[in-house]
Amino acid sequence: MPKSGVVVFKIGGEILRLETLLSDVINEIAALKIRSPNTRLVLVHGAGPQLDQRLAEAQILFKKIGGKRVTSEAAMQVIWNLIREESNALAQKLVNRGVKAEVPEYPVSVLTQIKDKRLGFVGSPIGVNLGELNRLFRKQAMPIVSICGRTKKRPDCKC
Repeated sequence: MPKSGVVVFKIGGEILRLETLLSDVINEIAALKIRSPNTRLVLVHGAGPQLDQRLAEAQILFKKIGGKRVTSEAAMQVIWNLIREESNALAQKLVNRGVKAEVPEYPVSVLTQIKDKRLGFVGSPIGVNLGELNRLFRKQAMPIVSICGRTKKRPDCKC
């Protein structure tokens, strides 16, 4: 396969809640893949509103400091589960439109814990797991990447 560029799409959690808008985004991604089949595509997504709702349903109290959600260890399990659900749902929507899409086995973002310990398990990106991205690119799949990542201290952490 000839080398080509990489296009990264980022959609926020609010778009995931708006079915018509999300459908438009999925259609645009599918159209780009048809026009440029050798372009490697990556979809990064958030899930902020969904996380707030799921944490409230689980009766896990949280607050935000400077726009960042304070994340406890209890919240992390809820977050990993929700992110996996959202990622899989996005992958399925793309597959339904003819785009081969997969959720990576391991988080793609490499993070360092933010120095402000009040935030708990909140990280800041310092790198990318290129091995995992390239594994999916070799399969001709579009990686569906979440906002969550792993630290160097826990490289085997699965989401």
